[in-house]
Amino acid sequence: MTKIWERLFIGGIADAEQLAEGNPHCIMTVISLSEIPVESKRRDINYLHLPIADDEPVSTLRQQRPLAPPPSVAD
Repeated sequence: MTKIWERLFIGGIADAEQLAEGNPHCIMTVISLSEIPVESKRRDINYLHLPIADDEPVSTLRQQRPLAPPPSVAD
């Protein structure tokens, strides 16, 4: 699992499955973008599964719902 921003991590299905055994980063929500959902789950984590075919390009998905950076805080 790789830390992207404060409180935002990216990983694979194996990382999501391992959270059932331990949650060292205090992750609260797992969003899976894959053909299969996460099967091993923790009660204290919210899970959202968006089924996406493995051959669908990510660029197509980003055009449909672009990711916006977090708002900046004025000093």
